[in-house]
Amino acid sequence: MQFTRHPTLPVTPAATPAPLQDPLRAALFAGDAFCYALIDGARVPALEAILQMAGAEGHSLFHADALEDVAAAGPWLVRLGPDDPYTRLLFTASKAPQHLWGRVSLVLLRSHADAPTLIAHFRHYIRLRRADGSRPLFRFWDGQVLCDYFDGCATLPQRAARFFGAQGDAPLVKTFLLATRDAAGLEGFSLHGPLPPEARIADPSLTAEDEAILRAAADRRIVRRVETRLAERFAKVDPAQAHHAQPYARGAMSFIRQFGSGQMADIEKDCFQLALVAFLLGQSWPTVAKGPMLRERLVPMSQRIAMLRESYFAALQAAPPQGKG
Repeated sequence: MQFTRHPTLPVTPAATPAPLQDPLRAALFAGDAFCYALIDGARVPALEAILQMAGAEGHSLFHADALEDVAAAGPWLVRLGPDDPYTRLLFTASKAPQHLWGRVSLVLLRSHADAPTLIAHFRHYIRLRRADGSRPLFRFWDGQVLCDYFDGCATLPQRAARFFGAQGDAPLVKTFLLATRDAAGLEGFSLHGPLPPEARIADPSLTAEDEAILRAAADRRIVRRVETRLAERFAKVDPAQAHHAQPYARGAMSFIRQFGSGQMADIEKDCFQLALVAFLLGQSWPTVAKGPMLRERLVPMSQRIAMLRESYFAALQAAPPQGKG
């Protein structure tokens, strides 16, 4: 079995609902497989009403589940047609709440299965099951969550395969098409070759491998946000320094994961603060990073960073003014 990531399909959204461009139309509707969308009801106000007005066939994955009371804010499976009004809304970008391109991180999929079969399959994965019996929610209906997970499965295709399911000897889902982070297009993921046994049976387990994949994905999302904040901060001091945001953010996250205490209530805040202090220390940072103060795991990382900031600013105040001995 081969797990394949396809080149990005560019998408130029319309400003008002319009027929799909030919490449997009072919990618979603060519052949005899159906096209479906997973839509996050929490991101789309009045989603059920929009579906009804557009005449779209939508089903909540939370119905008949312990989460039924919040079904409207959960994932919905919507069957699409190439000329359906709702399909056009998905690829329209504007400030109107019903125009969804760039507003939600889409999960599109191709399958020969009907909606009830797909719903039954996906409901197995609403919650994943840890060894301790806990069942955290897995937001696979968010395209970025699923894309990050698939990225981590590059060397573990059997973990990704279970989300494709099985219909006889073939995958239940032929292809997942996920909106890119910058809303510039769709990325495709598919399986080829004989399905492994684990893909034929629903497996909602959350293994140590899964935990590592999801943690790495969460770290990447945090680092991206920290990079943005750092670039803005650096640019205020010197626009030429903005490009340093990426290495400092990544370095800070790597240090925190290596020497963290486990008591990380706000890892994003710690990452930002540590990257900022490292930038301020400049050439002194490598020496400081090797010192005992920052590597003392018995002290929460946030406290270590705060002590480092205090010592840095105390040193600044104690230093003689420039030009004076």
